[in-house]
Amino acid sequence: MGLLQAFAGLCREQGASVVSPLLASPVAEVRIAALKALLSLAPKDAAPHLAQAMKDPDRAVRRRASLLALGLEGEAAHRLGEEAIHDADPEVRSLAALALGAGSGEGARILLLDALLDADRRVRKSASQSLSRILGQDVSAVVELDEPQRRREIRRLSLLPSHPVKTPLVVRPPARPAAAEVLAGVSGGSRSPVPVAAKAAAPAPVQAPAAPEPATVRASAPRPVPPREAPAAAPERQGPVRAALAVMGSTPPAPSAPRPVENRPRASPVEALCAPLMEDIRTAIRGRSFGELASMLSAPVELAQEALTLLVARGAVVRRGHKYFAA
Repeated sequence: MGLLQAFAGLCREQGASVVSPLLASPVAEVRIAALKALLSLAPKDAAPHLAQAMKDPDRAVRRRASLLALGLEGEAAHRLGEEAIHDADPEVRSLAALALGAGSGEGARILLLDALLDADRRVRKSASQSLSRILGQDVSAVVELDEPQRRREIRRLSLLPSHPVKTPLVVRPPARPAAAEVLAGVSGGSRSPVPVAAKAAAPAPVQAPAAPEPATVRASAPRPVPPREAPAAAPERQGPVRAALAVMGSTPPAPSAPRPVENRPRASPVEALCAPLMEDIRTAIRGRSFGELASMLSAPVELAQEALTLLVARGAVVRRGHKYFAA
């Protein structure tokens, strides 16, 4: 098993074909180690391996597959949770309810409402956590109700609209196009920037006729100088390079539009918590309790619990009593 972990750390996706046959090993520990190695080598192809492990006859393999399913999202998490929510082991059903919360969707909501009627309290608690994320409100009080009241509350929750809770994202300000503003160039250094579009559309100022002056003032006052017309174009305000191109008769190239920012897939909130949790646990010689970790990260309790469970499933963290240590 240690050799498999070392192999997964050194190889890439090409090593998946070497580890795959070990999923059929008669030893449950070898199957678990092969599953963890495959998730490290080819995480994009994790769903089929986890789905097969959900049907494993050994309880430990099914439990570990349910733990690893917490790191998935969307349709993959929904499919795995749908298979494991009916398992005979209540711990597997509890982990499946958490995975369904990551999958979201109307199908996951129906399965979670049914899980609130489970006889095991852990399954009901996990289902209430996932439903709270899907509905956008706390429904943890349903766990402790007796069965008649719980059924009435489940009927009420089935009529509520979904408002999934999303982690706050830092929205970056949109990039300002190059042609939106042009700073003053040669002669307008102290003036504020003027939009090019506004200068082009603004009409030339019309000089109002001067009012007639009295004769005495007209005799002593100097002859007024006719006002100079403003130049039709002001190339000097567009920068020295563009002004030189305009004088030579060359048309300056039009500014290129900014390239759209690519929408990169963001990590799940549970996956984003794993790195700071792991760093904090490594720095603590005497380990960390769950309360200490949750207070230091200022993260929701449900997300912190799922991230710790995922780290334990991956073998990066070991739980001893009420404290967590780096493996």
